[in-house]
Amino acid sequence: RPCPALDAKAEPEAPASKRGRRGNRSQEREEAALRMWMASLGLGLESLSSLYEDCRTGVVFLRLLDFLRPGAVDWSRVLLEPRSIYERVQNCNRAVSVARQVGLVVAGFSGKDLADGISMYILSMASQLMRTHACQFLEALGMGDADMLEWANCQIKRHDEAMPNLRNFADPQIRTGVFLLKLLRSVAPECAREELILSGTTEEERAQNARYAISCAHKAGCTVFATWEDVVEGRPRMMLCLLAAIMAEDLRRHA
Repeated sequence: RPCPALDAKAEPEAPASKRGRRGNRSQEREEAALRMWMASLGLGLESLSSLYEDCRTGVVFLRLLDFLRPGAVDWSRVLLEPRSIYERVQNCNRAVSVARQVGLVVAGFSGKDLADGISMYILSMASQLMRTHACQFLEALGMGDADMLEWANCQIKRHDEAMPNLRNFADPQIRTGVFLLKLLRSVAPECAREELILSGTTEEERAQNARYAISCAHKAGCTVFATWEDVVEGRPRMMLCLLAAIMAEDLRRHA
């Protein structure tokens, strides 16, 4: 649907109590991971302290969109230092429009929702941008999600033929941490020890495996934004990004 131009008087800024800045623990982790991803891009976003505050001007989202699709943003129409909710909404409407053009799913919210700092919409926009970045890595190799899954399954089969294939990024078996650890052993055997991989049959074993997997991924040199909690919860977007990071490290080692 179109993004309407909003009258600042008719559409006042949402009160802080309705912005949803204090989400649950899962939202807090996701917000922190997205900030780390943004800071890693070399776009001068290292000082972001809260997406719910720092993305309300629309400028951060526009910079990310222009980074992912160079030339997609007409900067002559962007207010780099918006001084009112009306100007922030203008920028955010433009960000939503550009996001739609590059293929993001933005049908459920408007620029006003972003300008108000409503957490679910800020996180939706940011997480889709991070996923797009991960997918660009695959596109550069002429690959897609299915190809990365096939790569991961083939890597593991070389060392453990009994390991079931990972069907998708929401596959419940990823929550045990076993698949990730065996994949890391295949890519960086010096970073993960077989005897430390637990069966993952209990909640505690899954948590230990997940912590170990994240630690091993860092040790291997992967660029990691996921946390061990993301693993045990099986968050698909974070798992896609984690597998992409492991695959990138494997390609680097064999370049």
